Amino acid sequence: GVYYSTLCRTCKEFLGNNYDYVWGEFTTHIARAMETPLHYPIYGGKLYIDTDPIKLAKSVIGHIIASMNIEGLNGHDIEALKNFVCDTNALFPKGMRLFYWLYPYKDKIVSRNLITLVNRRFEGTTCCVLKIYPIAFMLVWGESQYTDFDDLTPYIERKPIKDIVPIGITLPFQLYKYNYPESTEFSPMILRPSAQSGIIAEKI
Repeated sequence: GVYYSTLCRTCKEFLGNNYDYVWGEFTTHIARAMETPLHYPIYGGKLYIDTDPIKLAKSVIGHIIASMNIEGLNGHDIEALKNFVCDTNALFPKGMRLFYWLYPYKDKIVSRNLITLVNRRFEGTTCCVLKIYPIAFMLVWGESQYTDFDDLTPYIERKPIKDIVPIGITLPFQLYKYNYPESTEFSPMILRPSAQSGIIAEKI
């Protein structure tokens, strides 16, 4: 399991009782498929997992918020995100995207605050990343240049007809590196609130 010391007991119980079990089941199914070669789909296709996408997103975003240093939000208001997590009936806020991709690495990586990735055309993407085997998530404010990632947003921005739906995970021919996209190896410029509040990484 994943333990977050940044959460108070009340919040930890709320996330655990309402949402975290969905994230746990989702990652268990992915890990089981990855670790069972005889049943692992061909790269270049998709692996489909039945899950509740809204509860999955609420769990992920709840832990992203819990990791934040409130002083480093780059002027972005996270009240809408807090409402999304705490209100069981709330839908995903407008003007944001939640991407995900396969992450077969043991390193845990989370951006403590918002970071801005700037590509060579000086187009910026303000985001948070959360990576825990076997799946990575990136919460983005506004439009994003990262169109290769799978996008959970269409599943969570409106009330679904069914709570449980199959979510597709792309199995790329070439896996993303463990430090993509937040490393300067891929982005020529990364803006963070401070040297102490950008990326937290734990190597296993």
